[in-house]
Amino acid sequence: MIIKQIKLKGWRSFDSEDGVIIDNLKRINLFIGPNNSGKSNLFKYLYYLKEKVLTNLTGDFFKYETYDALNDFVYEIPKRDTWADMKEDIICDILIEVEQEERWMKNEPTLHHEFNLLNLQSYHNVEGSKVSFSLMYDSKTPLLERNTKKPKIYNPKSQGYTDIRAGMPYLTDTVEYWYKFLNSMVFIDPIRHHSRETSELKESDYDGSNIVAKIIHLHNDKDKATEFREYKTLIEGWLKELLGESDLEIDVTQNEVRFFINRGTYKICAYLDQLGTGVSQLFMILSFLYLYKDESLNVFMEEPESNLHPDALVQLLEIIESKFPRHNFFISTHSSSLIDQIDEEWSVHQVYRKNNSPSVFLSCESVIHKHGLLDDLGIRASQLLQSNLIIWVEGPSDRVYIKKWIQDLNLGPYNLKEGKHYSFIMYGGSNLANYDILSLEDSIDMLHIGRYAVVVCDSDKNEQGSALKGRVKYISDKIDEINQSREQSPTLKQTSLKLWITEGREIENYIPEELLISVLSSEDFVKKYIMVKDENTGNRRKENIYIQEAKGRNFNQFDSFDQYISTLYINEEGCALTPEQQTRVANNISQDKNAIAIKICEHWDIQHYSKFDIKENIEEIIDLIYLANGLSKQQTSTNV
Repeated sequence: MIIKQIKLKGWRSFDSEDGVIIDNLKRINLFIGPNNSGKSNLFKYLYYLKEKVLTNLTGDFFKYETYDALNDFVYEIPKRDTWADMKEDIICDILIEVEQEERWMKNEPTLHHEFNLLNLQSYHNVEGSKVSFSLMYDSKTPLLERNTKKPKIYNPKSQGYTDIRAGMPYLTDTVEYWYKFLNSMVFIDPIRHHSRETSELKESDYDGSNIVAKIIHLHNDKDKATEFREYKTLIEGWLKELLGESDLEIDVTQNEVRFFINRGTYKICAYLDQLGTGVSQLFMILSFLYLYKDESLNVFMEEPESNLHPDALVQLLEIIESKFPRHNFFISTHSSSLIDQIDEEWSVHQVYRKNNSPSVFLSCESVIHKHGLLDDLGIRASQLLQSNLIIWVEGPSDRVYIKKWIQDLNLGPYNLKEGKHYSFIMYGGSNLANYDILSLEDSIDMLHIGRYAVVVCDSDKNEQGSALKGRVKYISDKIDEINQSREQSPTLKQTSLKLWITEGREIENYIPEELLISVLSSEDFVKKYIMVKDENTGNRRKENIYIQEAKGRNFNQFDSFDQYISTLYINEEGCALTPEQQTRVANNISQDKNAIAIKICEHWDIQHYSKFDIKENIEEIIDLIYLANGLSKQQTSTNV
């Protein structure tokens, strides 16, 4: 079951009038805010629901006689768990989407065949110490009468309640949906340790206390030998990637799990207690998710960054997102490093409250909202190197080409995404003179904006022996100087900076001639006329022009692409345009550079990476992106 929206009011820091509305929920959901903002209160309420229902249900309650098993619980809610200790009613509405392949406990319910989203509502009568769990027929009408013994059931045809009888539609739907939903939620304790007996204050399902026993059971089950082998291969691969180990092997004995790792020229045996808390947590979380990989789970994790290096945290989320597609994740965090991982599959919610005010959950869908998150966490721009890697380009068309080429030539296991793994900044050609690297002057320092950088420059050469422009030569010399100095340090990465000076005149010279002409001869970009001066009247008039095949005129390494295309045009008499007319056509083409780049990339294929040094430079950029993001290019695991 997929949670799409949660409304909750009256619980702890959520007021009784408006409460909180948490929508735009997706596969990965981050809840970010300072301490005491109310992030944990949401998790604690949902866990409270699960704990109270499942511990009070006994026997076979999927029967005609027990259709009302969730309708009338007697349970006293402490005053301290209500908003401002006022003991007002607590109401929670949860919109869920039911997956078609969902497996049911006994009888498949039917309401999800009528509605795309279902509303599960819990209603706590605090003064009366009662709570009812309802399924709403049309998002507002409970299928069963609340807080009554042997309640009547809602009849959509008569739009009223009627006495129940065996075989009626929706009879056990309330129990089926609620039971399935509650069992889909898993709460992972922020303090995870494999040797604990249980949490001191039970507010989670999973604290790692029994994970070793489950792994040993899987290992000893002869019918699951293939599954254990798959588990072992995946976990070993993930841990090697996360921990940077060249070799790591898991070995299961009758009563413990141990690891064999390389140290120097020896392979040593280590146990969970010896690997450190962060390593132990990674092992337990990934093992748990694997063991339940075939179930559709809503996994709630508090502060996964506890005891984890930021790189390990980012890689853990990469694994979670790509390898466990049946799970949805709800993560409370203080980690700013997770903000950079946001993409269309993630939602981010800022949680805050001021003074004595109730908690507020704000869905963050813009850059401005992200800035608010950083402010709430007490993080200032001077504390952050904002982008993992920045690619400096002259203009927007360069960005279009390079992004496409990165997508095509990336053979590593990760889908590299702009805005997450790398970003573009446009410096505007001659404005490069205003930028510097490790500058002490008034120039803009590229490394203050991003620690890892790629600078892409057009050579602007007219011929092979032409000298580079001064601004390009300066940046080239500075990058060489910095990379050479890094070789003297055993801890600094030697390749954090790259300069790519195009082998041709400009980036468009990497476009194969036939592709360039094909696009610029298409209806979208072909020029149909120019304005000329009529010799008789002196007025300006339209003169039709036509593009012709390039006969004996090749697109050379140091041609300007727009000027080259302009030489292919002829007038109505079949004559070449005058130099002035060619210049006007070239300027017109140049104004469409970005649209031309988009269209060329639509037709770009793997066969087009043969010109000059394009392939080598893009592969070096990809390597640097992986380095900047702490990712391994080696495929160490397979999809679950």
